[in-house]
Amino acid sequence: MIAAHPGDTEAALTAYAEALCPRGEASATSLETMFGERGPERMTEFSASHREAE
Repeated sequence: MIAAHPGDTEAALTAYAEALCPRGEASATSLETMFGERGPERMTEFSASHREAE
């Protein structure tokens, strides 16, 4: 990303941050699933659904 914006550190950092956003959104969803109000139940349901698929 830095190579794509030589001499413009701010633009390079902005491009880098934008590339990370999709991963950040997925992480936020995963964290909510694991640690949200029904976290333990959701994780149990998730695990059970994968055992059934095998």
